[in-house]
Amino acid sequence: VSRQSVLTNVLQGKLGLPGGWRGWHQSIAKQHWREEAMQALADVRLLGKAGARADALSGGQAQRVAIARALVRRPQLLIADEPAASLDPAAGHDVMRVFSELTQEHAITLVYTTHDMEHALDYSDRMIALKAGKVFFDRPTAQVTRADLKDVFDA
Repeated sequence: VSRQSVLTNVLQGKLGLPGGWRGWHQSIAKQHWREEAMQALADVRLLGKAGARADALSGGQAQRVAIARALVRRPQLLIADEPAASLDPAAGHDVMRVFSELTQEHAITLVYTTHDMEHALDYSDRMIALKAGKVFFDRPTAQVTRADLKDVFDA
């Protein structure tokens, strides 16, 4: 929520958990939830922004807040739809690096969609390419060639 603090935005990831409605705001959240939220902000390199209003953040920082909000739920799986699509190239790579580091550190599986083949090649262990609504290939990224990618995008 843009008018609230970054920390409160991260704490809202606890909504839907038992007792989560009681801790959605930083002023009433349980101490250990605040600590988890602060750790999530540290994990996404935004600890210094905890007290800032969310509407004062850049697009890349806002994406990292969304990642932190998901992290406080301690997921085993994260699904992201074009997580870097609206970001400038540097911020896009930063968000994808954060995803890559956190999924490895916390043993989280990340499934994401992208049209950015550079991101797909740099940050994915496995690629599933769709063409005309059907699976065109499904294999480890290390086995995907530039020719494969060209074939996917040729009409």
